[in-house]
Amino acid sequence: MKVHCKISSILYRFFIYLCCSLLLCQISFAQKYELGAGTGFMVYFGDLNSGTLEESLQILHSGGQFFIKSQLVGPISVRANILVGKVSGNDALSPVEWRKMRNLSFTSSIFEMSGILEWSFFRVRNNKFNEDVVRVYVLGGIGVFRFNPKAKIDNIEYTLQALGTEGQGMPGFSSKYKLWSGVLPLGGGIDIRLSDRWILTPEIGIRYTMTDYLDDVSTSYVNYFELRAGNGDLAARLANRTGEYLGQSEPVILPTGTQRGNPGANDIYFTAMVHLVYRFFDNHNRGKTQSCPTFK
Repeated sequence: MKVHCKISSILYRFFIYLCCSLLLCQISFAQKYELGAGTGFMVYFGDLNSGTLEESLQILHSGGQFFIKSQLVGPISVRANILVGKVSGNDALSPVEWRKMRNLSFTSSIFEMSGILEWSFFRVRNNKFNEDVVRVYVLGGIGVFRFNPKAKIDNIEYTLQALGTEGQGMPGFSSKYKLWSGVLPLGGGIDIRLSDRWILTPEIGIRYTMTDYLDDVSTSYVNYFELRAGNGDLAARLANRTGEYLGQSEPVILPTGTQRGNPGANDIYFTAMVHLVYRFFDNHNRGKTQSCPTFK
């Protein structure tokens, strides 16, 4: 956990430094600077979404993305990126019976900060003005994100991380997971020039997270009575909800160690956004080079 926190702290500082460098470097008109904002959809894949199209369409949520971007050299650009939105998963939507019986669900807000590199591998140019009118690119980066899984019982929503639904915080179990984690964004998009300063940019992305607790589900059940004694009645009820699915007033008692999730694969989420991008440059100074902050 200490190593994980240190990595998240390093990534956070990297993002702040990248933002400051890009903002300070806008006095250089030899490079192209762009400010973009967009909206679209987000969807989660993990223990509470098997990945079928029908199930995934039912857990689509809106999201937004904001960035400042600078051309580094040739086809390569760098951007400081902020993504906000929401994800969810629900066993009740699954076509698989054992998942329906498990009967777990969650929702979580997402706040992501990342540094991203773009590589343009295909361009359509207007030779008269020496400008790209269409640009196809792929992207990759690294960042941090904050999540906070919640679930409802008796029509009241509770924060799951604080409860320790897999025994976190009890003697002999791991400590409670952190709500900040690392993330690796990958994806691609198309820049479509609308005018000299305005660009329309559809983009899709996949976020590989460094946590398996985005959905609060990772390893094994803890015996209902053991968990209730250690972390309280609410933790026990939200950890094991099979009895609710079966219509029983009493919980289904499972021995400690019974599989609850798949710890071998971290959670991921996808994004599909459309951005409107504004290009910053000074027509009287284009082509003049000034110095920018350098990374050391």
